[in-house]
Amino acid sequence: MSTPTTGKPAYLLRLSILLCVLGIGLRALGVEWQPLWWDEGYSVYFATEPLGHMLRLTAQDIHPPLYYALLHFWLLLAGSASPLVLRGFSIAIGLLALPILGWLGRLFFPARSRVMLLALLLLAVSPIHIFYSQEVRMYGLEMLLGMVSTAFFWQIAGYQRRTPGNWAGYMLATTALLYTEYYAVLLPLTHGVWWLWHLRQNLRQHVRQTLFLAGAWLAVAMAYLPWLLYAVPQLIPYVSQKIVEDADRPLSLSVYMVHHLLAFTAGHVSAPFGWLFALYWLAPVALVLLFVTHLWHARRSSHPTISNPASPVTFLGLLLLVPAGAGFALNLRLPFFPEGGERVLLFVLPYFLLLVGLGVDDLLQTDRGWSYRLGAVVLGGLLVGALAGVWTFFTVPRYVEDDYRPLIRQTIQQGSDTDTVLAVFPWQVGYWRAYAPVWGQGELHGPWPLLTPSTEWDDQVQQTVDHSLDQGKLWFPAHLSLGGILESQIEDYLRTGTQPPRGQVTLNFDNRWYSTTTRLSGWARSATILETQTSIDFSAAQLGWAGLESPGATAANDVLTVALVWEKLSADPSLRVSLRLEDEEGRVWAQRDYLPLGGWPPDAKPPASDQVGLLVPPGVPPGNYLLKVGVGPAEDDWLFLATTINGTSDMVAVGATGVQAPSSPLPALRLPMQNPLANAVERQGIAFLGSSGFDPSVATLAGAEMNLSLFVQKVQAVERPQDIYFSVLDQNGDGVAGWEGWPLAAYPLALWPMQSQVRLPVRFFLPADLSPGPYQVVAGVRDPSSGSKSVPVRLGQVQVVRREASFVSSNPQHLFAENILFGSHAILLGYDSAIATDGSIDLTLYWQVQQTLLPPHNVFLHLSTEVGLWLGQDDGVPGRQQVAAPSNTWIPGEIIADPHTLIGPFPPGAKLVAQVGLYNPLSGVRLPVSVNGAVVGDGLTIDIKKA
Repeated sequence: MSTPTTGKPAYLLRLSILLCVLGIGLRALGVEWQPLWWDEGYSVYFATEPLGHMLRLTAQDIHPPLYYALLHFWLLLAGSASPLVLRGFSIAIGLLALPILGWLGRLFFPARSRVMLLALLLLAVSPIHIFYSQEVRMYGLEMLLGMVSTAFFWQIAGYQRRTPGNWAGYMLATTALLYTEYYAVLLPLTHGVWWLWHLRQNLRQHVRQTLFLAGAWLAVAMAYLPWLLYAVPQLIPYVSQKIVEDADRPLSLSVYMVHHLLAFTAGHVSAPFGWLFALYWLAPVALVLLFVTHLWHARRSSHPTISNPASPVTFLGLLLLVPAGAGFALNLRLPFFPEGGERVLLFVLPYFLLLVGLGVDDLLQTDRGWSYRLGAVVLGGLLVGALAGVWTFFTVPRYVEDDYRPLIRQTIQQGSDTDTVLAVFPWQVGYWRAYAPVWGQGELHGPWPLLTPSTEWDDQVQQTVDHSLDQGKLWFPAHLSLGGILESQIEDYLRTGTQPPRGQVTLNFDNRWYSTTTRLSGWARSATILETQTSIDFSAAQLGWAGLESPGATAANDVLTVALVWEKLSADPSLRVSLRLEDEEGRVWAQRDYLPLGGWPPDAKPPASDQVGLLVPPGVPPGNYLLKVGVGPAEDDWLFLATTINGTSDMVAVGATGVQAPSSPLPALRLPMQNPLANAVERQGIAFLGSSGFDPSVATLAGAEMNLSLFVQKVQAVERPQDIYFSVLDQNGDGVAGWEGWPLAAYPLALWPMQSQVRLPVRFFLPADLSPGPYQVVAGVRDPSSGSKSVPVRLGQVQVVRREASFVSSNPQHLFAENILFGSHAILLGYDSAIATDGSIDLTLYWQVQQTLLPPHNVFLHLSTEVGLWLGQDDGVPGRQQVAAPSNTWIPGEIIADPHTLIGPFPPGAKLVAQVGLYNPLSGVRLPVSVNGAVVGDGLTIDIKKA
């Protein structure tokens, strides 16, 4: 046996505190990064229900109610169910586990303080414990209560400290443990097994103590019995059904051991392949090395270390092996082992770490020979593997398919207080209560989550749907990874089977996928409208009738009803419809692209009717607007050109409607602001609420157009005209770009009612030669008569990057001797041409920039024969096939290589020519071309020699 080690109390305390501080830091890091997942959603749902209802719910679940009850009171105390508050409860439990393990280590090994410190170090960096110190589940609490129960048991059974406090502590901790997790019954069972093993030869001498322990266990059983009588009849069919539904297969002993070995040393967030994956496996490899070394020592020693059944080593071994063995046996009989299933045995982690700490300490206590070095290697391997698991935990995104945060943000922003979110699963309600301010003492604004009364389609579900539509809009996040039978039935009813009041229709105003498993659809009831005949040919479809709700909608997330009747549909059903609400200046205030075209399902025969909704967001100024319609391919972002009596266009007006201002201001969370201000900032009677149009976390290209929206509210009477200004400031506070004026000429500030909330749209370009780095975006009020400006309001930061530009002279295959200038912006130096094996022509143009070209222009390249037979074209952003160089990012002096491909084959023997030019894709206007100063047209013709 190795020589015991001792340490000074002050030194020991300082080290213990240092390790606890390390554990605190790791457990409090990145708390809100990962989204909640299903099980956490269930925790939130149970904990935010009234306690009586929560007890009924948990009786049908696979976990007892104590954790949910404690979490319930924690949330009441905090007045919120936000993810930070929720995970704060788990963090608090995880932090308590660190000193409790220190206490447990001192009880088991009072003369070997280093064992406790090693175990505490391994727990501080334990990836699986860090995981459950943030997870909104009961496993961390189970481990904590298990340690307290074991500590009291060891004192009353092993150290003769049978004080009333220890007996009461053991019974209370064990009862609480059993009310936390069903698997935890294996811990007091192991206590009993160890007691019987410990006294197997002299049980008669300890009858009194055994009776006291039996009485304690009986008291715990009696305290637990009411819950078993209440829950087991409901739990058994639930578990049986869940095992059948999940269809898990029993794990073999080797797989079961590897799963738990990896989880307990490196965590169960799998490291990606690569160097991190190799480090991830160092911990279990080091553990195997430690085990083999001690096994070798035990075989060589005539006095093995683990020989006394009363020793803490035997007790710790049983605390590890009995639950693990029982868990494996249950796995064979009831094969239920989901991803991360090692969590149900988390309560044995402290005993595992104490044994590991003991084994490492045995090696480190020897002289500085090979055993000491081996101990250092083992400890290093355990720490490196654990830290690899910690790194994985904090860097690998989890539950991406279950992330409802963007979905909830949308529904909160586009919803109203009368809206309903229909949930099929309780965890969806839990998500909503965590991410939306609808529980506790927070701001109370809907939509409100409502759980379907049944998991199968019946009259109750139908009535719930109809009642929700009668109250307001209905949002339905359909989770489709589990078959989606009820979800499909609800959607089918919403599409075709709803029974709205006379004179109304049920229509869809939103339908989008948020992940591969979740589709959000929005539904509302609106007045029936009359269509008017029209004739618009979109080539792939012909619009015969169109209708628009009158007198219109309110700019408060109201749904504007649109009816479109298609007379002719393409044989290809993969088309989409684009709806836009535009003002007279062509600015878009509301838009929607939807599928399918011509009814739902898409195989409807013409004439087919689309009756859909278009949300009118807050901030749209009151006035008259045009509804425009376009048609395009489903998988692309461009639209077909439509032919009307007025010519061709990709978007065609089919009607006019009015937009009214809401009668009272809306909560700021309804405004479609990308960057809301924490608090409104007032400047000269205008309150600045926030902005949209830039993302501080996404880099912006120098030369890019800033399409910004400022959200403001009139809070004081304003007699004189006011302008607004936007500025982009560098790190010295100097302006590098901006805009000044009043963007709504038809709606001056004097006409705004008090408390009006309006979106002010502004567009301007950043300089193309702007240096990379962070820039501040600010706005304020400007007096148009004096030019004086208010103190700026900081809206956020934009990170600017530069497109890589080349200023090296090129050597084109065909170099022009003349000076060929397009507008005053670019010189065409020459071109390369080559014939591909399939007959296509590869042509690269070389441009020398003279000045930035605004607005962005595209290059057109049209191929024809010498006699004018058109053969093909290739238009687009300059350089897009190599490195895109939009003309708004051009820097004077740079050389742009602009490759194009003209798809063949072409007429044999024909002489080919190409016309090259630059044009504005919005207006179609081309730049003039001059050769040696003389204008020759709006394009340059070059000869293409075929090989």
